[in-house]
Amino acid sequence: MKKIFLALSLAAIYAFYVIFSKSSDYLYAGSLATPEKFQTANNQAAGTSIGQNNTPPTPNTPSNPATPQETAKASPAKIYKDGEFTGDSVDAYYGYVQVKTTIQNDKIIGVQFLNYPNDRRTSAEINTGAMPTLISEAIKTQSSQVDIVSGATQTSEGFMKSLASALVRAKN
Repeated sequence: MKKIFLALSLAAIYAFYVIFSKSSDYLYAGSLATPEKFQTANNQAAGTSIGQNNTPPTPNTPSNPATPQETAKASPAKIYKDGEFTGDSVDAYYGYVQVKTTIQNDKIIGVQFLNYPNDRRTSAEINTGAMPTLISEAIKTQSSQVDIVSGATQTSEGFMKSLASALVRAKN
């Protein structure tokens, strides 16, 4: 009896799956996609376009490319001032995190921990392992938005907040 019930249940689940997958072809990207958008996306993925002669799209190229001199003139202004900037001291549950960043030529070239949770042996071990990763990620991304280090979530979040406040102070 259990085998029959199990077989019927599996058959019903499969039937619902088949029916649902057939009826939801036009619901590809949720309620935001219309059948026309879905069809266009499928045709483009297959290399065809509706209303065209199956030629691949050409990349957008500017009709009048800029010369190197024009590009140099249009370079954006510096965002940061050169120097050392200290961030806010941020509560990271087990202690406070505070960093100082060094900016040179509009780039983060260094970050130094001024304070971090280290009064407990576990906190010191976790943070001494996490700090080099946080520093290198901030320099690599040139931002305070870095990946959280597993096991050092509170310190990572405190690092991001303190570095963000230091970068605000460094703005022109």
